[in-house]
Amino acid sequence: MVVDRLRREDPDVSPIRKSSGFLVWSRALQQVDAPGISANRLDRQSAQENRTARWKNRHHATGGMVPDNDPHQPSARHDLMKPVSLLVHVLPRAGKTEVVGWHGDAVKIRLKAPPVDGAANEELIKFLSKTIRVPRSAVRIASGVTSRRKRIEVDGVSQHELLTALGI
Repeated sequence: MVVDRLRREDPDVSPIRKSSGFLVWSRALQQVDAPGISANRLDRQSAQENRTARWKNRHHATGGMVPDNDPHQPSARHDLMKPVSLLVHVLPRAGKTEVVGWHGDAVKIRLKAPPVDGAANEELIKFLSKTIRVPRSAVRIASGVTSRRKRIEVDGVSQHELLTALGI
């Protein structure tokens, strides 16, 4: 009767032997991987981690402390996204800066600025950041700085959002 009641209360407790009329009980212990660390110390460490996690969750819910890498925070979501690559074919010294369409597998963009001293590259970055609605620091030329064909990388947007913003 006592054994059944103890098993119902704690399923990890089990009798191991009966000696001289006494029943000796055993409790399942955590496996210890590192030698020299007792199971009791591991219990204390895990209890501390649980308290810390509960504290962070409670304060996050009330607007206090925010856990690291919270996916609901825009900055964390921005950091986790990989940059989107876009092939661009640039036509400098055009009448106005605009997206024209496709040039093979690249997006064709006319730029008003001349290709002198990086003015066309600056115009391209300024135009793309304004059109896509991202900061200028999120747009960079990955390759083709001196070429008409450039590979642009944009942080913080998906491929679909990028092409939709460009009207393609």
